Amino acid sequence: MSVYSDLVVLPARVERNGVAVAGLTVDRFLVFEDGVPQTVRLFGARDEPVTIGLLVDNSSSMYRNRQRVVEAASEFARLINPRDELFVVHFNDRIVFGLPPSVPFTSDWATIQAAIARMASLGQTALHDAIFTGLSQLDKGGMQRRVLILISDGGDNVSRRTFVEVIDRARRTDALIFSIAIIDDYSAESNLKALKDLATATGGEVWTPRRVHDVRSAFEQIAEDIRTGYTLGYASTNPSRDGKYRKIQVVVRDARGKKLSVRTRAGYVAPSVLEGKP
Repeated sequence: MSVYSDLVVLPARVERNGVAVAGLTVDRFLVFEDGVPQTVRLFGARDEPVTIGLLVDNSSSMYRNRQRVVEAASEFARLINPRDELFVVHFNDRIVFGLPPSVPFTSDWATIQAAIARMASLGQTALHDAIFTGLSQLDKGGMQRRVLILISDGGDNVSRRTFVEVIDRARRTDALIFSIAIIDDYSAESNLKALKDLATATGGEVWTPRRVHDVRSAFEQIAEDIRTGYTLGYASTNPSRDGKYRKIQVVVRDARGKKLSVRTRAGYVAPSVLEGKP
C-alpha cells in the first residue's frame, strides 16, 4: 500500500440503491483498521486528475473480440479528463508499451487511439507480468490518484509471476484495479475469480459484458466510477513496520443515520523495516 506523508490513502465509492451518493461530509465516514477506529486526516471528492493504465490482452484467446475491444477502448479515451494522463500496455507472451518510449503518458486522444490499435492478437498470455508492469508504470505517474484497467479473460499461462505475488503487489499500492472480463465459449483458460480478487483487494470492480457489443457500456461505467466518489486518508494507530496485512473497513451513514453501501480497499500490506535496505 502506498503511503503519502504517513497516510494510508483509500478510494471510496458510496452508493444508495446502486446510485453514487455525492455531497457527503467527512463526519459521515468511519474508518477501522483491524477493528480499531482511525482518524480521517485527508478527505476530498474524487473528481481530480488521474494516472490511468490500460492493459489490453492481445493473446490469441482475444482474437475474436479484438476489434470491438479496440473500438470501445478508443471511445473510453474520449471520456477522460483533459488533465488525466494515460498509458497503454499490450500483452500476450510479451509485454509492449503502446506509446513511444519518449511519451510515457499522454492525454491526447489520437495518440491513445494509435497506441490501443497497434498490436495483433496472437500468442499466449502473461497477465500477471503485465499487471506488475502496469503497477510499476503507475508509480511513475504524476497524479496521486491511480487506476489500472484490465481488458482480459483473466487467464494466464506464461507469466514468471504467480497470482499470489500479484495480489501482494496490489495490496502494496493505492491503485484501483478495474477489469472488463471478455469471456465467451472460446475462453478455455479464463479466470474470472482472479479478476474479482484483484478488484476486492484494491476497491475496484469487474464488469462482465454478456456480449462484446456491451464493452463500450462497461468503459462508460468505469469512466463514471473514476470521476465520482471520495478519497480518504488516515495515519494508522499501529506503528509497527511488520510487513503484515491489515484489514480495512469503512462505514458510511447518511444524515438520517442510514447505512450506505461503500466500496473501498479490503486492506493493505504495512511497510516493513526491511524496505529500502539493500
